[in-house]
Amino acid sequence: MKRVLITENVEANQILLRNAFEALGESYDVHYVSSGEDCLEYLQNSDNYDLCFVLLDLNVPGVSETDLLTRLSSDENFRTIPVIVFSEQSDPSRIISCYENGANAFVQRPQTAVQYLQIIATITDFWGNINVLAKPEAAVEF
Repeated sequence: MKRVLITENVEANQILLRNAFEALGESYDVHYVSSGEDCLEYLQNSDNYDLCFVLLDLNVPGVSETDLLTRLSSDENFRTIPVIVFSEQSDPSRIISCYENGANAFVQRPQTAVQYLQIIATITDFWGNINVLAKPEAAVEF
């Protein structure tokens, strides 16, 4: 089963995401956390090599998105996990900051339930089906 971690603290957004994942017709083991600290704790206490991606809302409480992205991209145990920022933000400087701090993608949050379904289907198709995850046994030492 494919695993996804979603960092989202707004219940209405969690419901939209839950509905979108259920509508996919594929089995995803989706875990929700509501803060930056909870995200880090979840990752520290789980096997991350089968985690397809982290969907990260910029506005969760706790660790700032810049700190969280930097910690995820610099930690040996987390840096191969794709991190997709999922936000209402459209400020180019915030988007650039996310990429500079380790985001693998930036997706603007949709406005309707239908758009949620389309966007989640696209994200999971690429990051869950097409993307090849880095696995420790694939590492080659020189």
